[in-house]
Amino acid sequence: MSRFILALPLLALSVCGCHNGDSISLSQLYQAPLESQPIVAVVPVIDNTKANCDWNLSDELSSSIYAHLAERDHLRLISSSKVRLKTRPLLEKNNPFGSDINWIKRNFREEEFVVFLELVEHEEVLADARKKKPDPEKSSAELRMSLRIRAFDLRGNEPVVVLQELATDAYFIHPQFNQVNFYQVSWKDPTFEMSPMGLAHERFTKEIARRIDDYILLALKK
Repeated sequence: MSRFILALPLLALSVCGCHNGDSISLSQLYQAPLESQPIVAVVPVIDNTKANCDWNLSDELSSSIYAHLAERDHLRLISSSKVRLKTRPLLEKNNPFGSDINWIKRNFREEEFVVFLELVEHEEVLADARKKKPDPEKSSAELRMSLRIRAFDLRGNEPVVVLQELATDAYFIHPQFNQVNFYQVSWKDPTFEMSPMGLAHERFTKEIARRIDDYILLALKK
């Protein structure tokens, strides 16, 4: 079981309001075919956690988000390798989640939208951790993840934030699969996708991709 929480996005849902008593859903807003797919750069996830994994979490989550966006087939995605090469030196000097965003428009001239992602929490927490004498072998757990999303519309003279939110997920893990009892295989292992962390990451990245896709399409309809 997973509990997914999203902070209120900057792009107000008031555009999905009512007219003559009929509500307009988000999906209805972009049912009409687009003239062309918007050009989008999804910057690889910035990992600011101290997660105890023996693989690169940024690479894994970035790859999964990109794949889910590609499956939805609404956006023209710039290749991950090209975006990574461009952004690596930029992120050493600039903060995409800060107040100064002028550098973004200057450096993303070909793209119509750019998305930045930052992983700020990734931790498995035992449910009995607060007890005086917890029994880790019998305790269920939660894999808690938090990721910041900031998407910019670059079609105008100045970059405009169309999505800014903190996505959080608390994925329930049964006692027999907690980090004490279960050996977590690595990302590239064939069985990873069926492991507790693999399942948690799949749900999390799929929802992240849906949010990015929805709000870029919504911005196109404004």
